[in-house]
Amino acid sequence: GKLSARSKGLFLVMIMLNYPHLLYLGMIHQRGPIAVNRYLTSVISERVQRNITGRTSQSIHYLMGCHSTPLYSHLHIPEVKISAWYLDCSPDCRSSSEEICESDAFLNDPLGFVKATYDHLPDGVCVDSSDGNTCHRDYDHQASLSKLPTFLVVMQNEA
Repeated sequence: GKLSARSKGLFLVMIMLNYPHLLYLGMIHQRGPIAVNRYLTSVISERVQRNITGRTSQSIHYLMGCHSTPLYSHLHIPEVKISAWYLDCSPDCRSSSEEICESDAFLNDPLGFVKATYDHLPDGVCVDSSDGNTCHRDYDHQASLSKLPTFLVVMQNEA
């Protein structure tokens, strides 16, 4: 059977009603992290061209929610090594009821987390916080926190 003119019209209206949502989700929603990475790429490129930093490696630490930045997909600069670090919210961390994930520790006490992470405590392995122990067990992770980053990105969610 053929569709009636009314059915075709209704189908067309249903398709057209989805376009505003498509435009919003494709062009506006969650564009902040991509814009930040584009900005960082331009700043790093400018610094390297002007030889301001005198080095071709840069580090970026992201203190923001899980999976909220595209990371390396938007950080490509020829001849520059960029290392990015972000808060741990891995399944391994989430599966342990005894361990507090970095992302949760940061959300619960941002200032305490920043102090614990960047004040370089003597042993640097476990930090006592008001809500329990936050442990950094990964060697590469620990090495990435051994010095202050070139850039620190912090975003907050407001509903």
